Amino acid sequence: EWEAYLAFTDPATMKERLKNAPGGQILELFETRTEHGEYHPSLHTLYGTRDGKVLYMVRDLSGLTGTERYLDRSCTRTGAGAENRGSYAAPADLWHSCVEDLNLCFFWKDTKRRFLGASQAFLDYYGLSGPDQILGKTDEEVGWNVDEKGYRDDELKVIEEGKTVHRVPGKCLIRGKICNIQASKAPVYHDGKIVGLVGYFLDVDAIEARGDHTRTDALTGCLNPRGILETAIESQDKERIAGEKFAILHVSVPAYDEIRTLYGREVSDALLKEIAERILNAVRTFGSVGRMSGADFVVFLRLESGADPSEVEQKIKTDLGSISRVKGSEVTLRPKVTRIRENTKDTDNDLIYRIVSECGFGERSLS
Repeated sequence: EWEAYLAFTDPATMKERLKNAPGGQILELFETRTEHGEYHPSLHTLYGTRDGKVLYMVRDLSGLTGTERYLDRSCTRTGAGAENRGSYAAPADLWHSCVEDLNLCFFWKDTKRRFLGASQAFLDYYGLSGPDQILGKTDEEVGWNVDEKGYRDDELKVIEEGKTVHRVPGKCLIRGKICNIQASKAPVYHDGKIVGLVGYFLDVDAIEARGDHTRTDALTGCLNPRGILETAIESQDKERIAGEKFAILHVSVPAYDEIRTLYGREVSDALLKEIAERILNAVRTFGSVGRMSGADFVVFLRLESGADPSEVEQKIKTDLGSISRVKGSEVTLRPKVTRIRENTKDTDNDLIYRIVSECGFGERSLS
């Protein structure tokens, strides 16, 4: 705070800053030492006068309630007088509106990185029915971040060093789909001590609203072949650099071609969507899902997240095998699930070749 105070009172830049400041005044809050040696929260204000002089005023805010402090600063910044304070919302009201109504995905945590709460937009984004599903849990326990170490290191910098991180790129898992986000986080202080952090993230994919679907299969919402190959390379990089183990499953439904011929495109497309939906539900936050071609899917499982390939494999077989009717047409599926990657000795080229050859990439169209 001392460096910020020196910058605030820097006479070399003061007049220029006042010239460009709204209302010709600059305000900052600093903990200020009193004549009794105590530190009180105080509002420091610089005013520029018509004759080129600068007035410096300090107001002790320690006798005010939290709401009064907020209103005092808000009214001073906007030039409103005390008689107008009733028209300003209290911080509690503003906070409630932000949490419940703004379409902003933000959250707050304690010093152990455990969730204390989140906005409604955040809960909706992850498909959560309520905050109780994350309260008291860390990101690792929830298991929705692809790069858990990166997020953890950023949050420790915020909590332990008081640093602020802005729009750090990352990836998260939403029901088996990898989403690109940018996260910002800042420390929360109480009585001069860091008691937690608050942060928010932006959905980069939604913002860009790309129409070319460079990594996404337009029909199912899963990764497309390009996304699959990029994910394979990214997974090997993470394993090589950070030791994060992973496995790959190949899911195929041989009956798809016959069903498409028999019932047509409308039924076969509906079947693909249903297959993808059930695979995504089986994978949950343990990994990501892609479609190579036809009804050939690839599943990447992050073993660090606690995924058991055998359990996921069996659930996929069971769930897909239970599909008996699509758009009124009877179908019988005999899904096949094989593991095409369990060891850690594949090179990038070996792994890519195995995915391409075993999943039949390039042999059929994507539809």
